[in-house]
Amino acid sequence: MALEQRKQRAPLKADKKSQPGPAARAVAIPDKLYFRIGEVSQLCGLPAHVLRFWETEFPQLKPNKGGSGQRLYRRQDVELVLELQHLLHEEKFTIAGARRLLAERRRSRATANTRAAERIALSQTAPDLLTMRGELRAILGILDGKITHSSPRQHAQNFGTSSKAHLEAKTAGKRSRRPIDDSTPLLF
Repeated sequence: MALEQRKQRAPLKADKKSQPGPAARAVAIPDKLYFRIGEVSQLCGLPAHVLRFWETEFPQLKPNKGGSGQRLYRRQDVELVLELQHLLHEEKFTIAGARRLLAERRRSRATANTRAAERIALSQTAPDLLTMRGELRAILGILDGKITHSSPRQHAQNFGTSSKAHLEAKTAGKRSRRPIDDSTPLLF
């Protein structure tokens, strides 16, 4: 009879292992600002002491503490706990390996953000660089003796800067003592 009971229990263990854990199936995280440690524990299916231990092992997991000292997890903290649970329990990472993987992901995201910011900054400064290039060419022309004096219109035509509207926009807000006409030399 004891042998029959063992045979009946064996399939139960196999069935339990074949079911996906809480991190593998989609966990519905309620739409709240903060979660207490007990709520996170229930959502993730982990004991509270494991969450406290992971706080010491993973610097990314740092819940706020309320006035009474109780841990208050944000949504991103809960998502991180679920990711850690997946890495440690299902992917069988060691704590050090999971820590290393999370640090690499953070570095790659930071690098991607930096590159995006550089692209945005470059796209915003490109028109200014073109204007500066034209002005520097004008200065080189003056220094080489090719151009002694030029009107704003000639300057714009020679060096690729936009027309009179550009020059007016550039000088807007600046008060000049005398108006610029074709006979006024440009001084850089």
